[in-house]
Amino acid sequence: MIDKSLIILSSFFFLGVVYADVHDRNIVDGDIRSEYAFGLGTGNDYLNLSYANNGLHGEQGCLFDASADPVFSCAGFRSNNPSDWQGNTQTRSACGGDTTPIGDSWLGCLSYSDSPYFSIGNPQTNDYWVIHANHDPSFDQCRVGPPSLSQPIANHEIEPEKIFNISTTDVVGENKKQINVKINASQLNPYCDNVLEPGLPFLSVGSHKDAGNMDVVATVPALDAGYADFLKFKMKLGDYIPFDCTELNCPQKNPAGSHAGFFVIAEWESAANPGDPDISYPKFVWIELFGSGVISDATNANSTTKWNWPIADSMFWPGGEIAFLGAHKVSECVGIDIEPLSLFGFYTDYNVNLTELFKCANEFNRFQDPIPESGFDILGVHFFVEAANATTGELEISVKDIKIDTEIIDLIFKDDFES
Repeated sequence: MIDKSLIILSSFFFLGVVYADVHDRNIVDGDIRSEYAFGLGTGNDYLNLSYANNGLHGEQGCLFDASADPVFSCAGFRSNNPSDWQGNTQTRSACGGDTTPIGDSWLGCLSYSDSPYFSIGNPQTNDYWVIHANHDPSFDQCRVGPPSLSQPIANHEIEPEKIFNISTTDVVGENKKQINVKINASQLNPYCDNVLEPGLPFLSVGSHKDAGNMDVVATVPALDAGYADFLKFKMKLGDYIPFDCTELNCPQKNPAGSHAGFFVIAEWESAANPGDPDISYPKFVWIELFGSGVISDATNANSTTKWNWPIADSMFWPGGEIAFLGAHKVSECVGIDIEPLSLFGFYTDYNVNLTELFKCANEFNRFQDPIPESGFDILGVHFFVEAANATTGELEISVKDIKIDTEIIDLIFKDDFES
């Protein structure tokens, strides 16, 4: 009788497999913190917004030209031409603040009234789950904090809820935790200088290279390698109250909505410019597992956006191409199927073959540069909730058992061994 486990182990050794994983496999410790160092983006501790001589190829000094995707443009870039900076992330010159020129930007875009650092547990260097708490238009002085930390965050297990909420709870009977991520639109002040602007609050928690994770979290090996990394986790919906705008002056052209899911970030060289690190930039595959209203409709348009994120302090710098795929769209691809979240509060198990996920995005021509057959690294995996144009509504997800497993796939070994 053949011991299949020994065959798999020896095969991994023969193939030279290098294991990667999230730092806190299965969320045993559950240490969490916001992305920026304490105090960054307030007072004289300015955000690092530098557009000149930064190695990026966009006309204004962002990753992409502002005209490549006017929804985002090149936020923070000081210019008398609004089309250079105006979009979802910035709507007002100088971010609605101090117009003093600082480098390539304005003081109003570099320093905010607060930088509301948040943590749970005892996060150490490269040993924590990292939060992105952004409220577009986030380059704006109507926000409490800087982009990526736009609003204060509450640990809603032990304190009253805010618009952004993160907590951990023990998994009953097991030595591990679940992470709870929630947006509560009723806790939002939807006005900016007396103008109704609920915006797009976005909250995620994840594992990311050099931002809580010491190395890459996973790899996509050569497409003929015979093994693959699988992202495994369990997720459920918690509190859910449909989102709506209930103010008398709510704009009818911008209906409300919300969605939740996960996204995976990779990076590889441009096929047209091999060896040029300036052309190597992040590629996001964004999977909606639950959605309702306008924001879900936009995601399920199954499009790609060119997102500029010019904050050098951020794990998401300099932005990248974001391929939006609804779970139903993924099911059209061979070799992968992702189930939408249940509305009934039950955990759904996910076992996502990362190779097949990016191959699926590639099939729909979501990236300017096709995925390389030689493989590439996964920089981060993140789990999110987002709302749009709402003054009421709640959406919470709970996620647990997050891990990366490397597994033999059918390309080399068929399941025909005796167990």
